[in-house]
Amino acid sequence: LAKDVLAIATKDTKIVILAHSSGAFVAHEFLQKLFTGKSAEEEKLHQKISYFNLDGAGRGLTNEIVGKLKKLYPVSAFDSKTGTPSFNAGPMKALAETFPSKAKAIVLDASGSGCQAGSERCMHDTLINTRPHSPTNFDLEKDYQNFKPPHAVVTKYLDVLEAAL
Repeated sequence: LAKDVLAIATKDTKIVILAHSSGAFVAHEFLQKLFTGKSAEEEKLHQKISYFNLDGAGRGLTNEIVGKLKKLYPVSAFDSKTGTPSFNAGPMKALAETFPSKAKAIVLDASGSGCQAGSERCMHDTLINTRPHSPTNFDLEKDYQNFKPPHAVVTKYLDVLEAAL
């Protein structure tokens, strides 16, 4: 995949990478592969990638990798009615604090999600599905596959891209 991205990159290329939860480990490995070495192809990608880490991990991102990104968006969710954060809200905040010049933290208000108070695992899936299927836990099969109303795909965090244009 890294070779394919390098092959299609041009001076006008804009790339958006989204990774949820453990998918962040895969995204970090991918970014590492993109930014290893000093080839001319790699140089085409510098400052073209906006990376959205959706309530995932921070481990694996280095100063070198983040420095080559256009922007890093650590995204978490918070239920303002119950005071419940998403499962990895702490690591997302820490990621933004680790890379203050490149990162912009986004916290989505998931107060209409139907998650029960204290259910950080349900809140974790509000970054994928506006109304997770289980009010107390992950339901990976349904939350990643069933997007019939009222379970719409979450894309609100992408608004920052339009605002930047």
